[in-house]
Amino acid sequence: MIVLKIFVVLFLLISLYFTVKLDFIQVRYFKEGCKKLLEDKQSSNGISPFAASALAVGGRIGAGNIVGVAFAIYFCGYGVIFWMWIANLLAMATSFVEATLSQVYKTYDASDQYISGPMVYIKRGLPSKYNFLAIVYGIILIATIGLIFIRLYTSIITESILAFTGVTDDLRLELIVVFIVGLVSSYIILGGTKKMAKTLAYIVPVIVLTYIILIIMIALQNLQAIPFFFTTIFTSAFSVNSIAEGGVLLMVFFATYLSVISSEAGFGTSTIASGMATTTHPATMGLVNMITVFIDNLVFTLTGFVFMLALEEGIVFTNFSSTSEIIMHYSGTYYYGGAVLLLAIIFVFSLGSIITSATYGLQVIKYLIAKHRVKLVSRIYYGTIILIILLTPFGYVDDRIVRFIFAASGLILFSINIIAVILLRDVAFKTFKHYKRTSKVFKPDELKIKYQDENNIWK
Repeated sequence: MIVLKIFVVLFLLISLYFTVKLDFIQVRYFKEGCKKLLEDKQSSNGISPFAASALAVGGRIGAGNIVGVAFAIYFCGYGVIFWMWIANLLAMATSFVEATLSQVYKTYDASDQYISGPMVYIKRGLPSKYNFLAIVYGIILIATIGLIFIRLYTSIITESILAFTGVTDDLRLELIVVFIVGLVSSYIILGGTKKMAKTLAYIVPVIVLTYIILIIMIALQNLQAIPFFFTTIFTSAFSVNSIAEGGVLLMVFFATYLSVISSEAGFGTSTIASGMATTTHPATMGLVNMITVFIDNLVFTLTGFVFMLALEEGIVFTNFSSTSEIIMHYSGTYYYGGAVLLLAIIFVFSLGSIITSATYGLQVIKYLIAKHRVKLVSRIYYGTIILIILLTPFGYVDDRIVRFIFAASGLILFSINIIAVILLRDVAFKTFKHYKRTSKVFKPDELKIKYQDENNIWK
């Protein structure tokens, strides 16, 4: 717990520092970030900023947005949503710095495709004595996000479908589900990183928009609850009782932790997607990545409203299956076919997380494995992913083990990435100043930015 508290305080201080140094970029450049998000610029070497953001959002928005906010409200009260807004607002600045560094230091893989992320800007931006951090980061990422979490997302899909059908144990149904997930995943994943990103560019915006519309429709059927929702959020966040009992600190801690987990700000994982984009200036993807954090926050808030309705009606939830049932209940009550639609949304959210996780894992392989072995290792990786998906119904993993792995790996990834981001912060600051001054093609030599190798794609 002490380690987590240090983690939360460190993240808040760093994010506040970046916010001040960048002149509250998340507010002043919000509109411009939205414009850059919709750019369709791409090349033979990379994908468009929109596709890269869809890849990042595909990894961010999933079960955590549904379950995380539910438990936060249940254990901390409605005020936790306000502190999640604050934490996410600060996280946007950190997200900008990470994504900008990812673009500054991006390089080519064996197929001349853009590749980046923390392992890249550590190795290309920092002295050679830090190279081991890039290796450790890559290994942990591929072992957790690239493999273990894929099983988690597959399990979420099967649990949701079982919850929808009302059964608790149906191996045949689970086998059918994992076969479909494996078939769809293999078709997309075997197409390579570009195909994965472009696929998500089509489906993620549609699904996110559909989810938002669905929750808005539920809200319209409960108009009387909207003022209560926002009033309760603010009063709970600053209530005298909460302050006296130390509840505010608990809310801030919980909110910040969930914000970091859902937005991935500080972990650096989303910068792997950012580094794949074709842009004329690194700060462009910094602004785009910043907006994806806002989208994540919007989904959190809308989900929070539905769970407020559930809590007010005394509905209890204990796991993902029951939390899925809660939203399905309201979706089906106020909109014909809403429960089925939500099930489809959860399916695609989780499938998107699988695809994003596979993309991140493949990018690590491309960068850390010798070029002549990349194809072989990539095929082994593909096969392992499909095997994990297909074997999901046969293996039980204790939730405590999953939480431990999640926390331990997250702390290591966060620590390594933050070390790199802090050491390279001046590069991000100079890049942003250059963007404000010209917004033209980026030239590292003009800003005296040096690389640890000879490859400079910005020439």
